[in-house]
Amino acid sequence: MKRMVVLLSLVGLLLGCGAVSEGWLRRYTDGLQAQMAELSREAAAGENVGHEVRAVLSEWTACQKWLGAEVHEDRLDQLESHIKRAEMLSGFPDSENCRRELVLELLEVGDAAGELWEKERLSFQNIF
Repeated sequence: MKRMVVLLSLVGLLLGCGAVSEGWLRRYTDGLQAQMAELSREAAAGENVGHEVRAVLSEWTACQKWLGAEVHEDRLDQLESHIKRAEMLSGFPDSENCRRELVLELLEVGDAAGELWEKERLSFQNIF
């Protein structure tokens, strides 16, 4: 009987940790999507968003080691490549071509964050 209590406690602990990490991932990806939508509007209006994009890349680098424990690496790499491309494009604020590409790339970052959440959330479709 004691073993059953210990085993059920461990299962409950694992499920609780999974729910907490899923909630954190949801908040992070939703926040990233909203931030990218705002930055793309600012870039489309002609503002220089290079500093903000570098801050997003810095935050991403810090969070990536924690995300790597629960998320597939290929999805992390895809999101990281979009962020790095946006950071590179933000270095050319005077070029109209680069500004248009930056707006699109920022929207791609937001879409990749939403896709990351959809592919990693706990659901029967993702489990099986």
